[in-house]
Amino acid sequence: CGETAEEITAGLAAQFGEPLMQGVNEVFLFHGTSEAAADKIAAANYNINLAGSAAGTLYGRGIYLAENSTKSDEYTRPDKGGERHLLLCRATLGRAFYSDTKDVDPRSCEHACLRGRFHSVLGDRKKCRGTFREFIVFDEEQVYPNYIIRYRRVDAEVDAARSLQVECPADAIPGTTLQVAAPDGVTLRVIVPIGTMPGQKFLVQY
Repeated sequence: CGETAEEITAGLAAQFGEPLMQGVNEVFLFHGTSEAAADKIAAANYNINLAGSAAGTLYGRGIYLAENSTKSDEYTRPDKGGERHLLLCRATLGRAFYSDTKDVDPRSCEHACLRGRFHSVLGDRKKCRGTFREFIVFDEEQVYPNYIIRYRRVDAEVDAARSLQVECPADAIPGTTLQVAAPDGVTLRVIVPIGTMPGQKFLVQY
């Protein structure tokens, strides 16, 4: 089907026996998790009571999905052999509640979908933080885990002349965009990686 997760997704969408249902806004999305959780989810569907237990609940207590495998990869955990696991899911988004604000009220997102006229939340962190868009649903019946993708991360060789360590500022959180100056004078815009705490350093290559 392809080499990248996005190419694989596109190939599966084209080959899948039943076409996606555009009338209910059905899409293919990724969900990153651990090996044990992936097997349980695929066998017994999602447990919404555990939603956000590993990744937080910025947009409410729901099932978090992403269109970019890079985003979902942030929430994976390697097994003993170094393999990570992504679920490729068919998700019915219906009418999406759109949010592009940095500060989000998770209860209002839940209310919009559970008691309002919306069926999902589209959190546009790409617009407000420069990271990725997230899709959240609050009903297990809206998500079907079609495939488990097993893979390993392959780190590129680090060019010391084109890399630097950046310290996370005290007022920054994962997803925050920082402007830093490289040793050669180039101004860079970098994003604080998930799991990085204030005072910790992370590697940037440019």
